[in-house]
Amino acid sequence: MPAQPDLGIDTRDILVTDNDAIPSGLVLTASLPITVSVTFEARGLALPMLHDTPFRVTYAFASLSGTSDVTRSVDGRLVTRPAPAKTVYSGADTDVVLPAGTLRPGLYQVSAMVQFPGARGMGAFTTLPVIEVVEGP
Repeated sequence: MPAQPDLGIDTRDILVTDNDAIPSGLVLTASLPITVSVTFEARGLALPMLHDTPFRVTYAFASLSGTSDVTRSVDGRLVTRPAPAKTVYSGADTDVVLPAGTLRPGLYQVSAMVQFPGARGMGAFTTLPVIEVVEGP
């Protein structure tokens, strides 16, 4: 079996905010836009070889109350040169905005998955506790 490069991907800290950029406390209003982001870190001896490698962050809002599931993605690229490499990606690097009304009132399990198209088997995911989306004022 060929040797595998030394590379680790750690995905953590899904952050869901409402339109005034204040963390939501896991209860969101359906009539407001929602921004979701995640933090991921790439590290290891193989990282410098991955300069300009594309990544995709996919967010899944899995309905737990009979409404429709929602998924959204954002694409980016690893920046490993010039040294030192950028290893932590979050905020604007991974933000996705869901327009008002995208999530219908109900309960959702939120997950984020980081993948590297073309690098089979490389990626990571994390989940957030259940969020509730309620009718707006």
